[in-house]
Amino acid sequence: MDCQDAKTELSPYLDGELPLEDAAGIAAHLAQCERCRLLLEELRLVGAALRVELAKRRVSSFDVRGKVRAALAMLPALRAGRSRRVWHRRSRTWLRTRAR
Repeated sequence: MDCQDAKTELSPYLDGELPLEDAAGIAAHLAQCERCRLLLEELRLVGAALRVELAKRRVSSFDVRGKVRAALAMLPALRAGRSRRVWHRRSRTWLRTRAR
């Protein structure tokens, strides 16, 4: 296996998606090729950095969920207030048309 073939398979190799025979070929190539080992390590580091960033965003998403839930909890009160205002407006309009 040459470096070009190995490079195309490094990501699936890292994710454990390759058949055993192909993974063994990549492992044999990595044992001999420092360049590809360094590239594999870079891929690992990028993956780790992405997982850290995603974990940070998940934590902050709980704050968003709480805010959405609080806003949803207020909806019945908002609807009730709005429906009273609408009823009040409509009743005034109705009374005005009847008073004429």
